[in-house]
Amino acid sequence: MRIAILGTRGVPANYGGFETFAEHLSTRLVARGHDVTVYCRAHYVSPRQIEFQGVRLKVLPTIRHKYLDTVIHTFLSALHAAPRRYDAALICNAANAPFATILRALGTPVALNVDGLEHKRKKWNWIGRKYYLMAERLATILPTETVTDAKVIQDYYLARHRAQSTMIAYGAEIERRIDPSVRRWRVEPLPVQDRRDTQRCRRRSLSPARSGRDSVPEYPFQAGPLSFGRSASAPAPVFAQRVAEGTRMSAHRVRPSRSEKAARV
Repeated sequence: MRIAILGTRGVPANYGGFETFAEHLSTRLVARGHDVTVYCRAHYVSPRQIEFQGVRLKVLPTIRHKYLDTVIHTFLSALHAAPRRYDAALICNAANAPFATILRALGTPVALNVDGLEHKRKKWNWIGRKYYLMAERLATILPTETVTDAKVIQDYYLARHRAQSTMIAYGAEIERRIDPSVRRWRVEPLPVQDRRDTQRCRRRSLSPARSGRDSVPEYPFQAGPLSFGRSASAPAPVFAQRVAEGTRMSAHRVRPSRSEKAARV
């Protein structure tokens, strides 16, 4: 698909949440084979930069002013994008809702991410707050789809404007930290590919056609410091399994008679 993203400062992101969102979304869509164009502001992205990690960048001018920066740039972006008839367009910020009509007039479906409740922020004067209230209402009418990024925002639009919206929460990059006690026993979680190799090996070892009656599966991951039975490289989870098997076997073992014990002595 050919997709356009409008209403942000541009990518790569080094300022706000919408820019981070646009960078992650656009680069991931490109990785899936889509043709993505992000419209950028001239004072944020160099006009000489035409691509970022496979994402096309279209840098356009704007009026660098607190109240005009976003709306002027999105207006020019919509005028530029409309005749190119993208398969879909994403507009960020409810303030840009009026410009969805420009894209839809030439047949481009538009999704509008409304962001938060800007009319409640003290950074805007009464004119800015009134404009945002009007834009909120237009955001439920003019785009093809209204998108909210939190349940509370979705509930707000439903209660105030009686409008349904699609809620898509933002993701996050989380660093997975291993507990020191896990490292001590050398049973750290494996990378995805190693886990798949382990599962394939386990399936093969448990297959009747591939294993004998007394075979022990081999596991292609780190060895634990504990071992039991036939393999000295068994990881700790296998150790526990083999201990349990050995316990069950010993429970059924026949004890020697007194005469046998006397003969051994």
